[in-house]
Amino acid sequence: MAVRASLEIAVGWDIGQCEEYPIIAEDILFLLLAKVKGAKLGWHGVLMLEQPALTVEQSYRQRYRWVFGILQSLAALKNFPEVKKLVFWERWYIIFHVWLRCFLYGAGFVYGLLGTLANLVLLILLITDRIALQFDPVSVTLLILWAVSFQYGTYWHLKYQPVPWWFKLKEHLLVFWLVRF
Repeated sequence: MAVRASLEIAVGWDIGQCEEYPIIAEDILFLLLAKVKGAKLGWHGVLMLEQPALTVEQSYRQRYRWVFGILQSLAALKNFPEVKKLVFWERWYIIFHVWLRCFLYGAGFVYGLLGTLANLVLLILLITDRIALQFDPVSVTLLILWAVSFQYGTYWHLKYQPVPWWFKLKEHLLVFWLVRF
């Protein structure tokens, strides 16, 4: 998260606790309070480095902590006077979208794990000649859409990165090559 100093001063980091426990995802609560106070949020275009989870256990713990922190932030949000002043539909809109993103993010771990297992089963079936590849129009269309979805994600990931065009091309080619596996 990258914020202007003026926004940081307006919102502040003194966000308290949730039912006597420290909030473990204070950045989410900060963003929710900033949104409630009328801040414009969006893509920042800042190059940021982060350490991804390297193992399944690390990925699970990271997602668990983030989902727990988001739910904790939602519970703490109701204690702020700015939130109490919102009209019902504004509060509902914020809470619904945060819950939806939280659910989708939490489900992403399960989806990724099941997808990996399904790919392993398909690979084993292909290697042992239990099933054959068929290139009917529907399968080809779905395969193309699947590959394009990875390129689309790569495009948005690299769009605002201050790197040369050849680096972006290299990343697209790398994703295209790795998508097959």
